[in-house]
Amino acid sequence: MALEELEMGSEQGFGGELEIPGGSPALRKALKELSGAGLLKVILELPNVRQVVEELAPSDFFWLVKKIGEEDSLPLLEMASKEQWQHLVDLEIWGRDRVRLDQVGSWLKRLHVADAERLVQWLLQEGSLLVNFFLGRLLDVTVRDHDTDEVPEGFFSLDGVYYLRVRDPEQEDWIRELMADMARLDYGGYQRLLLGLLEYLPSEAEEELYRLRNVRLAEQGFLPWEEAQAVYYPLRPEAVLKGDPEVARALELVDEERDLVPMIPLDRGEIGGLLARVLEGIQDPLSLDRIRLEFAALANQIISAEGVGVSDLEVMSRACRRAASYLNLGLESLSKGDLPKAGELLAGLALVSIFRVGYGMASRLAWEARKWVQGSWFRKMGLKPGFWGESWGSSLEGLLQRRPLYSTGTEQGAEPRDFRHVEELEEASKTLERLKILDALLERLVERYPLDPRLLIHPEADFHPLLFNLWGKWMMGQKTEISPMGLGDAARLLKVLRSKDRRAPYKMPGFERQFVGFFLEHFPEANREFLSQTLGLLWREFKDEYERLPLEELSGRFSRLIRIEG
Repeated sequence: MALEELEMGSEQGFGGELEIPGGSPALRKALKELSGAGLLKVILELPNVRQVVEELAPSDFFWLVKKIGEEDSLPLLEMASKEQWQHLVDLEIWGRDRVRLDQVGSWLKRLHVADAERLVQWLLQEGSLLVNFFLGRLLDVTVRDHDTDEVPEGFFSLDGVYYLRVRDPEQEDWIRELMADMARLDYGGYQRLLLGLLEYLPSEAEEELYRLRNVRLAEQGFLPWEEAQAVYYPLRPEAVLKGDPEVARALELVDEERDLVPMIPLDRGEIGGLLARVLEGIQDPLSLDRIRLEFAALANQIISAEGVGVSDLEVMSRACRRAASYLNLGLESLSKGDLPKAGELLAGLALVSIFRVGYGMASRLAWEARKWVQGSWFRKMGLKPGFWGESWGSSLEGLLQRRPLYSTGTEQGAEPRDFRHVEELEEASKTLERLKILDALLERLVERYPLDPRLLIHPEADFHPLLFNLWGKWMMGQKTEISPMGLGDAARLLKVLRSKDRRAPYKMPGFERQFVGFFLEHFPEANREFLSQTLGLLWREFKDEYERLPLEELSGRFSRLIRIEG
């Protein structure tokens, strides 16, 4: 295959300076690690570069063009096949169901510069509907009677019979060149084109263009938006394990079709976990190519379902990462982590079925979170998910997204991402249960004790002071209310809590039991074990925050878990 040539060359290096690391993901590494200019240089230095480019699957060719840049890709466009051109145009010129004339003009102009003769052939044959639509919007065409008619103002003619006028002055020069090339290379085709423009019906042409484009792209997973939504329809694991008819089976791929298998999307999925282990164990090249083909179609369907264009390389990469993430989650769930079982599933099921299992698990948890939030106490108080702190709040925020996301909330520079592992889903589920029980506890507390609104309107307000300030006041024998604490009172509270310790770090022994017991008494009907565990986590967070803090450095400005005024 074409990419194998690139990988073989990568082992030796190209030009002695820029090298693509060897191994099967060579092109992925090149796309990720080299600049567009560096990638182009490496490809152009291949000894059989034209063959490599021509044999790229159309979708892989599209990835390369997006990475290198449209204007810098002219050498690749010159070597590309008409099928690659067609795929590129299919993805680039549409805004939902309408043709974007500016994009048509931009791409036809690039292809004209790259290979004018082949473009003329393509437009007068396979691309005749497109060029009729495009020129029908930009050209006025008339036939002159030499005996009676004057040359119309602004019109030009290449044959003295048909007279043309370009409506857009900015595109006039290159369209004149294109028409001149058509007349020179295929005068009969040129005449047929102009005759067709005289009877041009733009609405019918656009509808037919859209239909044909959808037929071509549907084979690669780019479905109409309504149909593409099926990728997000949850599929229960039981349906898969029982072999229900609704569960799609693996695609059958024959050896003759392998040359058109996209290789880049699977490599861009940042494959890991159980899915990576299964793929590493596949010895049959045909089986691996079947997975590559299905993976590319799955990523494309995700893009279609999101209703976004593919002009941005990151959009495509994000779809590949999402496909890989939920495939791994689905495999882990269905196989219970058993590698041979996962291999059987990957061999016998369509990837979209496994994806729907994984995504369905996350979407059910997200539905549960949204349902709870609607009736929660914190929502009634006008509070946002951030009220639950950085980690737990981020976890809830991720579940409430249109497509649920996993977030630790604490990893440095970590962005929310799709769920990849069963343990991540279990972690988010447990966090949600902790928030539910704390929310119910807080609702019970504010019904019994006065709540100072200053604790909720503070710019960094979260739930911790509502618990620790109330308990601290109770410990100090003060009026039990949920309100800020004076600096002196806060210092005295820490002295009490440290009374059994001689020096830092202050472990505050025995007080966790008092803290947990105080709140258990206010919520006796709750799941006592789970509430105790949750309150225990909060106490350990409190101890870690204050066990080394010198009392003279205690400050309302920097106290996170106790709200201090003054």
